[in-house]
Amino acid sequence: MSSILQIVPRLPPPEEALGHVALRLAEGFAARGIESRIVPAMTDRAAFQKELAAAPADQAALLHYVGYGYARRGAPLWLAGALADWLAASPGRRLAVHFHEVAAFGPPWRSSFWLAPLQRRVAARLRRLAVAAVTSVEPFVRLLERLVPESPTTLLPVFSNVGEPESLVPLGGRRAQLVLFGGPAARARIWAEGVPDLERAVRALSVGRVVEIGRDPVGPECVGGVPVDRLGELPGLAVGRVLASSAAMFFDYPVEHLAKSGVFAACCAFGVLPVCRSRRLASAPAPGEGSRWLTVEALQHQPEVDRMRVAAAAYRWYEGHSLQHHLNFWTRALDR
Repeated sequence: MSSILQIVPRLPPPEEALGHVALRLAEGFAARGIESRIVPAMTDRAAFQKELAAAPADQAALLHYVGYGYARRGAPLWLAGALADWLAASPGRRLAVHFHEVAAFGPPWRSSFWLAPLQRRVAARLRRLAVAAVTSVEPFVRLLERLVPESPTTLLPVFSNVGEPESLVPLGGRRAQLVLFGGPAARARIWAEGVPDLERAVRALSVGRVVEIGRDPVGPECVGGVPVDRLGELPGLAVGRVLASSAAMFFDYPVEHLAKSGVFAACCAFGVLPVCRSRRLASAPAPGEGSRWLTVEALQHQPEVDRMRVAAAAYRWYEGHSLQHHLNFWTRALDR
């Protein structure tokens, strides 16, 4: 296989998570001598379909899929139809799909409840078209395999979008600082709703400062009696340098779905201690709770040696789905 066509909704800038994933994969494919063209489907839909049609008869393609990225209501029938026609035009073409999301869910008074059946139908059609598929959390695997029982879906948590370290500084040798990193909405939610938990984490960890990384920083000048250093948006390598020297990172994310968070992946990749607010979708313990990440409540009762053990376990977990693992999977799946 000499080339892979990657399909995303848009490319950054501005912030575009799937675009960043594709760019990192393209760098990795290039290092293996595989050309990877990234085609944004939503910037100009006509141009996208024209580029699809011009692809060679033996082209391999990787679709990065989030329904709402390709259609306002999360059910891009047009995309599934276009890809079906593209594959039918030449039997030598192959499609693989990374399902970053599958379908929405919610109560009957939310539109997501009524749109979910159509969203699932589109996801099922894409899965049937694909020679291989990946998703990052167990509930998505179960849903896809219930929709398309004849086609197994591989569980593969996401990799870090800000690089991976060549070596790790032991947690005890790092700066006593706590990192907030992610999109503006996630960080704004922490400052609006999570400050009491953040202050408890600051006290439990005895950090000397909080570092906020990301576009449009909104944090105050201090929290829990320590200063907040608002670094703003940084390139990936610079983010990596901050993480490599930091002791802990604070999250506000549904804990059952941490495996699909690129920010959480970056935290684990750099051996940083993950500390999560207890924002749950269910009452049962979430995957990795207490072993590779800590709630604020648990943090307050964990001695330093246990925190180091948790950070080390998070790093080992990440090693099983690093960028190289993703490259290996897609290369095998799409080669012929």
